[in-house]
Amino acid sequence: MFYFFSVGLNCEGIYRISGVKSKVQALKDAYNKSHPVYLHEHEPNVVAGLVKQFFRDLPEPVLTARLMPKFEQASSMLNFHCVVKNIFNDFMRIFVCDCILKYIF
Repeated sequence: MFYFFSVGLNCEGIYRISGVKSKVQALKDAYNKSHPVYLHEHEPNVVAGLVKQFFRDLPEPVLTARLMPKFEQASSMLNFHCVVKNIFNDFMRIFVCDCILKYIF
């Protein structure tokens, strides 16, 4: 996620414009085979495509009704950086906790 904060915020349409499918697949294959992956060597749209694919492939959605109040709160904020920080911090806290609980129990 830090990649997107350092590189992606300066890339217009990073999630709207798809990365080259063969490059996204090659990056996914490298991750799945535990090969070293250096995101800075890839185009932002390819990395974003990999992240989108990861979320599509999850068995359960990450953005649940449980997070809806946080998104509603963020939508009323005027400062973009506050919105990103608020959503990212809350999302990571809930997501990490949920993942840990799933694997423990």
